[in-house]
Amino acid sequence: MSAEISTRLLQTYFNCLHPLWPILYKPLYASLDYATPTDMMPPALVAAIFSIASCVDRPQQYATNTIVQRYPEPFQFFEEALDLIQQGKESEKPQLLNALAPSITNCQVLTILSLQQHGVAEYSRAAILCGLASAMAIEMRLHRPYESNDPIQSEVHSRLWWNLYILEKMSSTEMGRPVMLRYEETDCPYPSVSEADEFELMSTQAGNQGLSGQIRNTAIKLRTLSGLHSTIRLSIILEKISREIYGLSSRKVIRDNQASGEAKRMDLWYALKEWEREMEESPLRLDLSKDLTSVPAAITNYVVSSLNITTHPSSNHSDYVPRYYSPPSTIHCSLAIKSWSFTSYRQPAQCLSRRGQKYLPRS
Repeated sequence: MSAEISTRLLQTYFNCLHPLWPILYKPLYASLDYATPTDMMPPALVAAIFSIASCVDRPQQYATNTIVQRYPEPFQFFEEALDLIQQGKESEKPQLLNALAPSITNCQVLTILSLQQHGVAEYSRAAILCGLASAMAIEMRLHRPYESNDPIQSEVHSRLWWNLYILEKMSSTEMGRPVMLRYEETDCPYPSVSEADEFELMSTQAGNQGLSGQIRNTAIKLRTLSGLHSTIRLSIILEKISREIYGLSSRKVIRDNQASGEAKRMDLWYALKEWEREMEESPLRLDLSKDLTSVPAAITNYVVSSLNITTHPSSNHSDYVPRYYSPPSTIHCSLAIKSWSFTSYRQPAQCLSRRGQKYLPRS
């Protein structure tokens, strides 16, 4: 692969995907030559990065009079990454056991590939890869504090664990599957917000100004790690929704005890409202002005929270929980939840649409 394509895909990954999913410890690659990434990164990790970056950076995004080299399709990078993690020593033949060997690289590769498959709507395969990465992470005790005094490795472990925790919640809630990684079973510290990528300025591709492929900086701090913290807190609430509403035993309790079901619904609503209040009091608050200063993580978190309170049975009875009679005293609570949820969903959705019109390159 040419140096130009390698550089463009790595720029796309770190500029567009890393602020939302800081799976890797970016400061570790500050001196990385994007033209020859395998000098510092394992080849399997490079292929995994390319598999997801190539879904975002596509040739049709560039102007018609621009010469852009073609590169393999995302599925080819995906298959290459799976092949590479099966490689052992140079004298050994590739075998599946190598891919199943617990290691940070293998876990990072599987996590990124799971995210990539989710992005191309291969949800079942994404869930399987996420499950494999989760089992590997627990085997390596990533859910516990890093025992060495190496701060860099501690950050590598923490970022990988919490991104995997969020990804597993996203997969399980979307597909209606049991939650595997539980919050009460981990005491891994959150990633530090004092790292360099917390304070980086947001970079955008200036394709809509005839400068296809060029990168420009805005004055907006990405706050990547602060955004990750807010996503973790939101994922903890989603875990509660999945277990306390969707769980088999929880469904039975709700069916048999109407008052308990109503109390649980209100508890979860208050938890989401408290999460939103904390967001509004932080630099991650949603900006609905024409300046659009909200960072990407903030917008996506608002959308996810609003969608969950709108569609989950914590605010609206679904097919998973049979409808039961609500006493008149509780009707106003349900109406308040629904009214707030639709309003809060519309605002970030509009902001997301306007951000796309302002920043994204146009084909």
